[in-house]
Amino acid sequence: MNALKEGLRRAGKEPFAIGVLLVFHFAWSVPLYRYIEGHVIEVMSRYPPPELGKEWANLFVYDFLLMMQDKSFALPIAGMLLAYALIRLVMVPALDAGVFNSLSDERMPRGTAFIRGVRRLSVSFVWLYLLRLALMAVPLYWAVPAMVRGWFSAGDPWQLAAGVAPWLLLLLVWSAMLKLLFTYVLFALTEDDRLLASLAFFFRRIVPVAGIALAVFAVSFVVGSALFSASLYWAGFPSVVLYLLYPLIRIWLRVWGIAAQHRYWQAHRA
Repeated sequence: MNALKEGLRRAGKEPFAIGVLLVFHFAWSVPLYRYIEGHVIEVMSRYPPPELGKEWANLFVYDFLLMMQDKSFALPIAGMLLAYALIRLVMVPALDAGVFNSLSDERMPRGTAFIRGVRRLSVSFVWLYLLRLALMAVPLYWAVPAMVRGWFSAGDPWQLAAGVAPWLLLLLVWSAMLKLLFTYVLFALTEDDRLLASLAFFFRRIVPVAGIALAVFAVSFVVGSALFSASLYWAGFPSVVLYLLYPLIRIWLRVWGIAAQHRYWQAHRA
């Protein structure tokens, strides 16, 4: 509980880091949304009206599949989406380097600590991020064939859910534990601490570490659900305001989660 309180206080002192993450969120997501929207509208404008019948709808699907086989149409779209993915793949861990360094160095001005972390640690953070993604994909070797077999052997939706749900839960837990594990690896990297000592700390105190993460997740879920419900209740301009505020709140909660883990690590690693 003390780590959560201290992390909450520490997150409140990181307006620069939260602001940079928010700017990146909009700078990355808004152009991507506009790009996808433009192509979806271009394609869907050809969709036939319902009164023309099912044959015209099937003709639309056939025409769309032919368009996707045209390299002059498909390759620019695939290339642009790949570019957006690569930008995110590099920028997310690079900005995380700034957040981690800003949390660990309280003496420097917030902006200076953040920028110093990006310059000093971003390359290492990117490689560790790629390693975490690779490890997250390992269970797919067993999960995907098992889920495909369950899909074809299921007689009804309940059987399908019973066959697929355990694998989805396994993937979720595996991904969450890897994220927590690498969080402590990044703490050690940021503060030039021993990696093995940080890993031993994580496995020795895995229950309270997971408890802190679950508490932050529960708060995030409640806040997200409340904002979603409020946006449905207050339609119109208030709904737009809540929609624009949600990324800020989500980023702040994410920084709180990192800060809480960092405070726990600092308080008990000795």
